[in-house]
Amino acid sequence: MHRGLVRLRDPSKALAYLRASVVNGCRSVQRRRSKTSPGTPAPEPPPVWSAEAAAIASEDRRAVLAAVASLPERAREVLAFRYFLGLPE
Repeated sequence: MHRGLVRLRDPSKALAYLRASVVNGCRSVQRRRSKTSPGTPAPEPPPVWSAEAAAIASEDRRAVLAAVASLPERAREVLAFRYFLGLPE
């Protein structure tokens, strides 16, 4: 970001430039990791109140993850930005 700041014509777009830089950096790291390691195990699910609630939560989570996985890469990134950063569409 710091090296590319001198090429930035409009200082008001610095935040967007930073976000794009972070996304590109994360893509590079993910590409490198996918070539060198087999993957990471899924995190343990949080505790639930009952077996029925666990089954429903598991099915809901599976359906959401399947729907997100079927989206193109850019659409998944938009969801991540919207959810984690609270950015508008």
